[in-house]
Amino acid sequence: MDLMLDHFYGRIVAKVRECRLSADLEALGTYLRNRGHRSSALSGYMCGAAHLAACIDRGLVSLDGLTADGLQQFARDHVRRCSCPRPRTKGSNFVSVARHFYEVLQERHGLAPAASATRNATPVEMMLARFDEHLRDDRGLREASREITIRQLERVLGERFGSGPVDIACWIAEEIRHCVVKRTEYSLQAAKQRASAMRSLFRFLALKGESVAHLVSAIPVVRRTRFPGLPRGLSEEQLGQLRRAIDVKTAIGLRAKAIIECLVTLGLRAGEVAALRLNDIDWRAGTLRVTTSKVRRGDILPLPAHVGRAVAAYLRRGRPVTKRDRVFVRHYMPVGQPLHSKDVTSTVTRAFRRAGLRLPSMGAHVLRHTTASRLVRAGVNFKQVADIMRHR
Repeated sequence: MDLMLDHFYGRIVAKVRECRLSADLEALGTYLRNRGHRSSALSGYMCGAAHLAACIDRGLVSLDGLTADGLQQFARDHVRRCSCPRPRTKGSNFVSVARHFYEVLQERHGLAPAASATRNATPVEMMLARFDEHLRDDRGLREASREITIRQLERVLGERFGSGPVDIACWIAEEIRHCVVKRTEYSLQAAKQRASAMRSLFRFLALKGESVAHLVSAIPVVRRTRFPGLPRGLSEEQLGQLRRAIDVKTAIGLRAKAIIECLVTLGLRAGEVAALRLNDIDWRAGTLRVTTSKVRRGDILPLPAHVGRAVAAYLRRGRPVTKRDRVFVRHYMPVGQPLHSKDVTSTVTRAFRRAGLRLPSMGAHVLRHTTASRLVRAGVNFKQVADIMRHR
């Protein structure tokens, strides 16, 4: 651990070792490294922790009765008026590392854990909790779809009712229209999401017997035509350029190659790639089972040899050691945790940028469009394309 201190502190390491919390700093370095933080983040955090340890050593903050919130609040207040000698650090690292440092101090010095503050749920939160259960249990919406809907309603109801009682029936049509129309200042998609969320909530409340059915018709319909024709995918030249830009000498490059091959060859959605599990792949039979899909049905797909080789190369040489059974996992903090659909999309977007491709849309779904486009160019009829893409 001395090597870590020497690396991160350089010329000020002697001053750090003079601090009575130097052993705690070494423990913090181990703690952060085990969490999987990048080297650049480790450097900033450790320098910030050295500054924080110096403040504790000088008596600016006491360990007696210290809590995680208290240490972080001290860091926020101190960084604004700091006149400390070295070690100095940027305010963001100084504040961010406070909670991590507290975890180490609590374990090593037996600090009393902070009592968790209990807060009663607001009427808005209780209503949205019931509505979320309805979306999950009765309508079968996926978690990502529910999050978008609930997030929109949190903003709308929070602005209208705050923490007070919720009375939807007191809304008037003009207020509802204005609530949706003002979202067009951001985008038509944002307005469409808000209108859809409000319409869904009002219908749910009407089914529960509340007199809000008349307000459903007050919600304006937002029309947004994204594609005037067929969705466009990558050309063969662009696809080759994308594949060549992936650096398969790195673990993350191996993961990116496997993800992109699953997307562009099998036509999977980002969420389906993120949800793949190790036992979904039958290596002997050469098949892949998709257990989660937009239409909530499972499918068995053939696993082409080049896709299988890309996935196997990642599993053997790139995937971090983890107890998780997902095929694709995180390589940075928290290491080994499953990817989400947004992580798959980010992987594809970064690959597009490395390849120098500038497209109207640079998400993972472009590769699914590419799969369909290649099938059409090969002479496959639309009904067969729909079956392959698992469309209704």
